[in-house]
Amino acid sequence: HSPIQTDTFLLSFLPGYLYGGDYPMTLQWSKELIAQSFDGPVTLTDGKGATIDMKSTGKIVIDDPSIASFILASHRPNIPITWLPKWALVSSPALMADPRVTTLYPSAVSGAYAYHPGTGYIAEDSMTPGVGYWLKHRSSADTIHYDENGRLLDTLGISAGWNLIGTLSKSLPASAMKFEPPDITTGYLFGYSGGYYLADTISPGSAYWLRATDSGSAILDATSPGSHFKSPGNVGIRDRLQASEQLRFTDAAGNSMTVYFTLGDESDPGLFALPPRPPDGIFDVRFATERMLEFIRENESARYPIVISSAHYPVTISWRCQGINTASSLRMGVNEINLRDSGSVTILSAAMLEKSPDNKSAILALIVEGTPDIPTVYTLEQNYPNPFNPSTTIRYRLPVESHVTLTVYDVLGQAIDVLTRDRSPAGIK
Repeated sequence: HSPIQTDTFLLSFLPGYLYGGDYPMTLQWSKELIAQSFDGPVTLTDGKGATIDMKSTGKIVIDDPSIASFILASHRPNIPITWLPKWALVSSPALMADPRVTTLYPSAVSGAYAYHPGTGYIAEDSMTPGVGYWLKHRSSADTIHYDENGRLLDTLGISAGWNLIGTLSKSLPASAMKFEPPDITTGYLFGYSGGYYLADTISPGSAYWLRATDSGSAILDATSPGSHFKSPGNVGIRDRLQASEQLRFTDAAGNSMTVYFTLGDESDPGLFALPPRPPDGIFDVRFATERMLEFIRENESARYPIVISSAHYPVTISWRCQGINTASSLRMGVNEINLRDSGSVTILSAAMLEKSPDNKSAILALIVEGTPDIPTVYTLEQNYPNPFNPSTTIRYRLPVESHVTLTVYDVLGQAIDVLTRDRSPAGIK
């Protein structure tokens, strides 16, 4: 089940003596298909230690009657992504005759984890309609058969804070949810597909996170969907994220999440909060404040830790920093990467990053200087990090437009390199 695994098999054979068979025996295979199916070596080894590379040849003739078996070893199978079990948010879309997890999702390789406010995640053997669960399974292998009109209305009890809810037997627009009491305010619905995302549709068999300001009930009604969803983020939240600076994290397994930062004051501290962190083993990226967007205050500099959980390395970070005039960078251990315009960087392993206090996650930091006042004096700051390998950042401040020459010298006073020699406007460089 893992693209990094090694498998070993015993392949034994005998000639068909009843039909006059005998040695020599010929084994044939498609070396092209094997080359496509495995990233690592695939070999046959006989009892005398002779080894054959199955990627370079497609046939072997066995003359020695004492050879009646081979050890077949295959390394790093190139398993299609749809064949691999992945974590997902799931639910039972209807009242099933057998609600056990192993019956509804035969390919499951984990327990079904429900979320209990105040307690956390608890593994359960059976699924209750209206309740959401974390489950690791192969979506292409599991098909739940149910009456699509069997469960079109349900009232779910919700608590103040985060709730992991299930769905109906038919799709429903997220905007059609109703609440009792009616003045309950909620955040956006979040689904999960290799990373949290804002959900517009409630789909059968899936599950979603919902944050409520008070306890009460959420009413899912697919018989008369109207527009009832009362959320402070309903207007312009996507536009706000799209206009912000973006940092997208993608790991080697194809999981991906984006965090954002922008200049301004936050109107609702909970509006951009992410759902609770998933159980161990599930990819997740967020600011240490548990948010997906941070607001940068004007004229202030700040450090914003970003937590990466359960990633398959290498991890690629791509950025788009074009909307606001800020000096920003990513600090990864002793390295600092300037965030200008758009670009990307690859983190080869978690060893390049700091460890979280619980040693379960990796941490890097977003360093941002809110649009500052024009400096009053010329300043050349200490480079960071120092010492460094392979890169360092040198900041300097210009009170007025100036001709700047920045030269590096060795300890003997000899010029090694000229980093810049041009005219530059006032500001922090």
